[in-house]
Amino acid sequence: MSHDKSWISWVASVLLLVATQGVVKSSAKCVNDTRFDNVTSKSLKLWLHMAYLCEAAYAPATTLRDWTCGVCRQSLKSFEREVTITNGPFDTQALVGFDPTLGKSGALVVSMRGTANVENWVEDFTYQLTVPTIFGRRFQNKSNASIAVVAGMVHHGFLLAYHSVRPQILAAIKSIRGINSAMAAAPIYVTGHSLGGAMASLCVLDLQIEFEAEKSPPQLSMVNFGSPRVGTPQWVKFYASRVCRSLRVIHAHDIVPKVPFKRMGFAHDPRHYIDPSHYVNPIKCHIHYMGIPISHRPGPESQRFRAPQTLMASAPHRIRPTGDAAEISPDVATVVDGPWKRAESGRTRPSSVH
Repeated sequence: MSHDKSWISWVASVLLLVATQGVVKSSAKCVNDTRFDNVTSKSLKLWLHMAYLCEAAYAPATTLRDWTCGVCRQSLKSFEREVTITNGPFDTQALVGFDPTLGKSGALVVSMRGTANVENWVEDFTYQLTVPTIFGRRFQNKSNASIAVVAGMVHHGFLLAYHSVRPQILAAIKSIRGINSAMAAAPIYVTGHSLGGAMASLCVLDLQIEFEAEKSPPQLSMVNFGSPRVGTPQWVKFYASRVCRSLRVIHAHDIVPKVPFKRMGFAHDPRHYIDPSHYVNPIKCHIHYMGIPISHRPGPESQRFRAPQTLMASAPHRIRPTGDAAEISPDVATVVDGPWKRAESGRTRPSSVH
């Protein structure tokens, strides 16, 4: 009975904060671009290109430095890498650069790779939900409770993983956009596979809020592959109201998009495309998207991921606000500058991305 009273008290305090301090400042809701998720030859080509970028994010940083990874040399020859960002403790990696083949005049790209050990985060993270305070810092109202009401809550581990590379991603994007007016106006694509897909959802919303106050903000698009659920239904609603061009590509038999479970308070953005590739094996389903092996780590496939029943193991169900993700220092992330080819195309690279 006392537990029920404490829960009612917490809800009442949230409502009181909203009523007395005002609702979090929010911009007008976007109108979803239905053309973005229509299945056409053009969109399929775009999604395949995003899959190639995801594959590149799994390559060792040493091969990304001189752009000698297999997919780099074969399918992404024109890509101009700005930085590769890695974070050892979180086993995360992000690739930021400029792709002249996207859009009318090229686009900025962020490709994110989560941990190379998927079963670790499925089993070890407690599916704990937390208030996404990194977005709340840009609101007039800084109350965590108010942010939770408007923006919902997200997976604590996913938020920490994104936060581990976030400062360097924002610095690289701002550096490229600061080159000239054309770069500042260029669209931005964010992509990722598996845990990197969850990070991509957080990243694109972060960028949307970061740049939405500009007179002519850049067009933002997100395509991810095999992403798990990121947050609560309220988070999904908030995300969909801000990110107009978003698509999840999934397999019917991929186990990762099925976790964390709905009964734990998580939900998916309904905008999705089911890859028709005929993989019944859940392991192959998660590794292969758009007909290519996005995640191709060394060793036989049987050793890359454990059996699906292991991934489905029950995890503690904790839904409560937690501390700020900023508790994890971003300083452990390593940034490696990339050799841009801008001299060939008339663009001038800044002396540093920092």
